[in-house]
Amino acid sequence: MMLFATRFSNTEILPTLSAKLSWSHILELLPLKSAEAQLYYAQEVAERNLAVRELRRQISRKAFEHRSFSSSRFLINAALNSSEPSSELSPENL
Repeated sequence: MMLFATRFSNTEILPTLSAKLSWSHILELLPLKSAEAQLYYAQEVAERNLAVRELRRQISRKAFEHRSFSSSRFLINAALNSSEPSSELSPENL
């Protein structure tokens, strides 16, 4: 319980998540190291009504990491295809 309270301390999203996630969902999310990953998967469960089994499948497939990689790759491709000079391209701009 204490780990849950520290990991999900945002009072704006907590009521929504607690209404949509079961304790089994929360137990699957707690071992994740990244707060961003926990929030991503919690929002996926809430938005798509994922069962615990599907949540486990998403975590094992590393959906969060793949999403992050895909969005980074998309931003890099968009920056390379834009008309901006290459001197303005930097990790901060991506």
